[in-house]
Amino acid sequence: MVISAEDRSSLPQHFDWAIEEWDDIQPVTVALEDGVAVSICHTPAATALAAEAGVFTAELARGRGYAVDVVALWARAVREGGRLPMYGTTWENSASRNVARKLGLVMYGEDFSLS
Repeated sequence: MVISAEDRSSLPQHFDWAIEEWDDIQPVTVALEDGVAVSICHTPAATALAAEAGVFTAELARGRGYAVDVVALWARAVREGGRLPMYGTTWENSASRNVARKLGLVMYGEDFSLS
C-alpha cells in the first residue's frame, strides 16, 4: 500500500528511519504483516523527471515476494506523479537482481571505472 503521513504508525518496528526522513522520501509503499510494515520502497533520490527506488525487507519477511510488490506499487505511484521510476542495484546483490528480474526490468547501463 502507498502510505501517507497518517499511516506512519506501521513503520517504527523495522523502518523507524523513514519517519525522520518522511518529507524527503515520497512516495513510500509498504507491505504489512499484522499491521506492521515488513517491506518498504521509498525514494532516496529524485529529480523533476525521475525517481530512484530504495527497497528494504525485514529479515524475518524475506523470500515472500514483498519486495517485488512494494517496488511495483512504488513505480506506479512515481509514474502517476509524472516521473520515470528507476531501479538500481549491484551485481553482487542477487536478491535485488531477482526483484528486477521478476519485475521484467531491462538493464540500461552499468558502472565502469578504470584505476
